[in-house]
Amino acid sequence: MVPYGKKYGGRRAGTPNKKTVDLMNLARKLGVDPFEILLLVAKGSWKKLGYESDQITLANRLWAAAEAAQYLYPKRKSVEHSGKDGGPIEVAQTAKITGLLNEPEAFAALETIDKKLNGPEKA
Repeated sequence: MVPYGKKYGGRRAGTPNKKTVDLMNLARKLGVDPFEILLLVAKGSWKKLGYESDQITLANRLWAAAEAAQYLYPKRKSVEHSGKDGGPIEVAQTAKITGLLNEPEAFAALETIDKKLNGPEKA
């Protein structure tokens, strides 16, 4: 990195380097488009590739599709989830208890559970 954050000279961002330009020129000279070949293999089109038999295996097709997809879709980054202040995620479970509220024994049991989970009620 250049001191003081100012950059002078060099290639502009996105400009291919010499090796890449040479490879692109060679592919153009030979009439080969590597991306098109990947897509034809993914499609299973041996005949369009210049072969007599049609024997592209499923493994070859999947590999070619995965390779070509890298140029069409961005790779997803993994995301780590955490709870408050970077701690573990708290999971709250809820239950439908409206019917139990009308039964005195069930209501008393729910109050006991609530006190154990949340502590005694503050007045």
